[in-house]
Amino acid sequence: MRSEDSIILLEKLLEMLSEIPPSKIKDIHRLVKNERNRLMHSQSNLYSYKTNLKTTQIRIDKEKKELIGSVPYILTNKEFFPNNESIVQFAKQIGIIIPSWQKKKKDEILGRIISEILRFEPKKLSQFNFIINNFLNKAEKGQVDNFFLEWDRAIRDMNFKP
Repeated sequence: MRSEDSIILLEKLLEMLSEIPPSKIKDIHRLVKNERNRLMHSQSNLYSYKTNLKTTQIRIDKEKKELIGSVPYILTNKEFFPNNESIVQFAKQIGIIIPSWQKKKKDEILGRIISEILRFEPKKLSQFNFIINNFLNKAEKGQVDNFFLEWDRAIRDMNFKP
């Protein structure tokens, strides 16, 4: 806004204010003060919301990075997944369907699974990350004899629904 326009606007505002009877100025002052407080409170809430949203996005990004590393690690383990069919069964348990999987290479199947996992809703992503991390911790301690039995148990314990 040009300074010339600002001066004209200010003159109009002063002219309008001069027409207000003195008895109404208190009411207008109270109204302006209340509106100012409401706006400040709204800005504060908006800032809190944006901060929470950013924190949530950082957590989700962190979980995605963890899963990008851990899911291929698990799915390429021949002990747990001896063939493509076992990988496809795993995917089906978490709600991922791989069409025509018999015609796909293992890398294509893994890529599809990872891409779909990264599209999970935040709650489902967190649950899945929790399940995978628990599984990896058990595997590191040598407490996993049968992957699919452990996986079924984890899904049941978490009420994880694909």
